[in-house]
Amino acid sequence: MKKRLLLLLLLSLFCFSVWSAEAPQYYGSSYMLDNYYVLDGNQGYSKAILDNTKLSIVFIDSGDVLYQWFGHIGVLVETSSSQSILYDYGRFEFGPDFYVNFAMGRLWYRCVASYAFYELTNAVQADRSIYVKPLNLTNEEKAAVLTFLNTNSSSEYSTYLYHNYKDNCSTRIRDLFDRLTEGSFKNEMESRDGYTYREMANMVLSRNLFVLWTLDALQGRNVDLDQTYWDQMFLPSVFFEALDEYPEIAGETSVVYESKSSRSSYAEEPVNYTLAALAVAVGLGLIQLTLTTLRNKKKIVALLGSVYSFTLQFALGIIGSVLFFMMFFTLHDYTYLNENILFLNPVLLVTAFLSIKPEKHRKTLKFIYGLFMALILILISLKLILHSVFIQNNWPQIISLSAFYLFNFASTRL
Repeated sequence: MKKRLLLLLLLSLFCFSVWSAEAPQYYGSSYMLDNYYVLDGNQGYSKAILDNTKLSIVFIDSGDVLYQWFGHIGVLVETSSSQSILYDYGRFEFGPDFYVNFAMGRLWYRCVASYAFYELTNAVQADRSIYVKPLNLTNEEKAAVLTFLNTNSSSEYSTYLYHNYKDNCSTRIRDLFDRLTEGSFKNEMESRDGYTYREMANMVLSRNLFVLWTLDALQGRNVDLDQTYWDQMFLPSVFFEALDEYPEIAGETSVVYESKSSRSSYAEEPVNYTLAALAVAVGLGLIQLTLTTLRNKKKIVALLGSVYSFTLQFALGIIGSVLFFMMFFTLHDYTYLNENILFLNPVLLVTAFLSIKPEKHRKTLKFIYGLFMALILILISLKLILHSVFIQNNWPQIISLSAFYLFNFASTRL
């Protein structure tokens, strides 16, 4: 009884800390532009300073670390009288509430002005390509952009609520560029069909199919809605390429540094990895059946079988638990309405421990695997009949986990 009360107390403290985490004041992109991007003369800047000020869009290509795969972008300000400054919207800081806020989907990012030399040097040391497009602006436009960026990077207005697809380092600068075109950039790009958010993420994440499968599993139907080319510009590389269509504002691209590696920002089209996922699942399932068949002949095989089964199901259980938490208790809206929760959930943590001694829990395991297989079959039927409703593109997860549960179900009968 005391243990239960202690556990309840710990859970209560955790929930309190999660929901009471301090939320800073933050401002949306439209609010900042509507209020602080103003074409109003030189706004206190001398003509000499503006004449000698050069503004450019800087694109830093993908790196080796996962969060660098999507690339980065910023606004470079160069003058003849001071060091060059890079303004970017990709900064976050570790603090007392960082992990709580991150888990809950409160991703507080900031617009920061920093010395460009150090930022670009870090990118070169990480072997990330760097490209620059100069902006052909009048002095009045330069003054408006400088005033806006200085305001947005000030302590009062720098923080914003980051969103993977809708509000990030690329979309913020995309919105600023749209103001330079008086809205024609957005109107033109929204008139073009684009890939879905899942398809665009797929093109970046396809360099590692395990990472792709896992992140795909965590994302629900919201990332499978139709999007425009404007929406695709959450990827810095897409936005940077689109600037070529406005040569009167964005000049020709110059290369600051070319990566020595052959990596690319993203694939040319989405990768269909369903068969690859199925092949891996079948391979893992055959190992499971082999170990189950031989477990009664040698103790070492029985031990290996238990460790193998526990490891696989525990890993899937962790993914299912993360999905359950993100889907029902956080602001990560791209995880909402996720069909995978039917067969990828915390119940797999239970089967992981039960599988340590499968002969003792044979009936329970058989029931759970059979239930998951039945739920998958029902879901497949619904997706085929009501394909306009069940739009989530999760076939790699459905097919691979169908094979996984089938092999595990078969192992309970041996």
